[in-house]
Amino acid sequence: MSKKTPQQAIVNLLEAMLLILLVLVAAYVSLGRMLIPRVDDYRPQIERLLSAALNVPVHIQALSGEWHYLDPRLEIDGFRIGNDTAGITFNRLTVELNSFQSLLERDLVVSDLFIDSLSLRLTQNPSGAWQIDGMPVAETPPDLSILLTSLPYLESVEMTSLHIDVEGQLAHYQIRNQPDQVFELRADGAKKSMSLPLSVQKLGENSYNDSLQLLGEYRGDPRELDQSVVRDASGGKEGVLAAAAASAAGAGKGRAGRDDE
Repeated sequence: MSKKTPQQAIVNLLEAMLLILLVLVAAYVSLGRMLIPRVDDYRPQIERLLSAALNVPVHIQALSGEWHYLDPRLEIDGFRIGNDTAGITFNRLTVELNSFQSLLERDLVVSDLFIDSLSLRLTQNPSGAWQIDGMPVAETPPDLSILLTSLPYLESVEMTSLHIDVEGQLAHYQIRNQPDQVFELRADGAKKSMSLPLSVQKLGENSYNDSLQLLGEYRGDPRELDQSVVRDASGGKEGVLAAAAASAAGAGKGRAGRDDE
């Protein structure tokens, strides 16, 4: 019987590891395909896990899912972050997880996200502080680390409808998406591009309507801001989001000036 050479031993070890990996992947997919049709049975547990992770109450009306290649895809109907009657409300969320990156990050990583209608109401109390209606005031702020974990791996995000009411002590605004236009984020290699067309309406005295479109790009991992590059899609200027915010603020001041005349 011939003795195995070190090279043959390494090849045999790699073949065994590959076989074990294939068996584990097959078991993972098979188990997932069996369990995902029953995902709504685990809705109370999922609500508790999300509430604990975000440090705010989470409510889900219904859950369904399917398997897409190696990754699970979930449809969440009536998703609300906040109390029983208000908060941040999503009519429907479709979430696809990246199984491989979730394993590497040891956390849930979202690769694709579809939002059918997001609504919230932001109000200013007599002391001047702002708060989202239905969001409890807690000593510990919501933990958004799960969102930051997914940002480098997002392939697409789409939101069909946006409804935000902003009610301050001096003015009341409604922010909506522009008709027949949606929020989109698309990945092109390492570059992520976003477009957010908005319609802003001031209610009450000196009412008006305005439109605004935010465009932006980012590269790399936003969790490492010193290594991220944020550029204007057309001119390569850094800080496009900050510039858009400043522009919006300037437009608002200009409009307010015209209203006061």
